[in-house]
Amino acid sequence: MSLSRDQHEFQQKLQEQMDVSGLDALILTSAESIFYATGYGSRSIYNNGALGGTIAVVPKRGKATVVCSQFEQKAAAVECPGINVVCYPIWLYIADFPDEGEKPVQPDPNKAFALGVDVLKSEQPETRRIGVDAA
Repeated sequence: MSLSRDQHEFQQKLQEQMDVSGLDALILTSAESIFYATGYGSRSIYNNGALGGTIAVVPKRGKATVVCSQFEQKAAAVECPGINVVCYPIWLYIADFPDEGEKPVQPDPNKAFALGVDVLKSEQPETRRIGVDAA
C-alpha cells in the first residue's frame, strides 16, 4: 500500500454508500475490489486468479478485514496496518509455518468465506443484508 494513501477515506466512502444502499456489510472477492476497500494487493489473486482464497469483509461500521491464507498474512498486516487480518492455515506442510497437526487432503474452497461470516457474526451480529461484488 502506498504510504500516501488514506485508506480510512476509501473505507469511509464505501461505508457511506453501504448506508445509502441499505447494506450491513460487503464481501469482496476481486483483486481490484479488495485493494480499493483495504489497500491490500493480494498476490494470490493477481498471480493465479483463484477466486475465494483472499476476500475482504467491510462492515457498515468499524474496520475492514482481509481474510487470507497464512502465506499472505504477514504481507497484509505490514502493508495495511489500518485493517484487520484473519488467516487460515494452508493445506500443505511448510517448514516455516507452525505444525497445525493433521491437515485436510485438499484445500477447502469455502474456508475464506466461512471465516468472513465468522468475522461478521462476532463484530456485527445484527448483519442482515450483505452485498457481494460480481467478480
